[in-house]
Amino acid sequence: LFSDLNLRFAPFFLPYLFGIKLLVGKKLWHFWKEAIPEHLLGTYSEDEEFLKSADFVVTQESGETMFVPSGWFHQVMNLEDTISINHNWINEASIQNTWQHLVDELKLVENELEYLHRNGLQNLYLSLFFIQTDQKII
Repeated sequence: LFSDLNLRFAPFFLPYLFGIKLLVGKKLWHFWKEAIPEHLLGTYSEDEEFLKSADFVVTQESGETMFVPSGWFHQVMNLEDTISINHNWINEASIQNTWQHLVDELKLVENELEYLHRNGLQNLYLSLFFIQTDQKII
């Protein structure tokens, strides 16, 4: 995965463990073990008080691997252009939450496709392709 300098990933939560091997570049990570205020999800925060509340702050350098525990909230900012290899794992402890996450995400995709159909999407093949791809993923 290649991403540009200053690319920011807003605070978010994933129900599964994942790891990122950083081949080139530098990333700044903030981690919160407990839930963060919902109004902060989806928006990268530079609020100093909020950032001070992080349980861990880590700068990931080239050649390092970062493991993100299941269920931890985190946000990431690239400090340099980066190239990374990302891995996701489902384990016994996270399988129920992971399944629910996939079901919830499928509903969001189906809602978006329905919206596109109602608002003039004429390419049925494209929407069927997305539905079939979603089913394969799940």
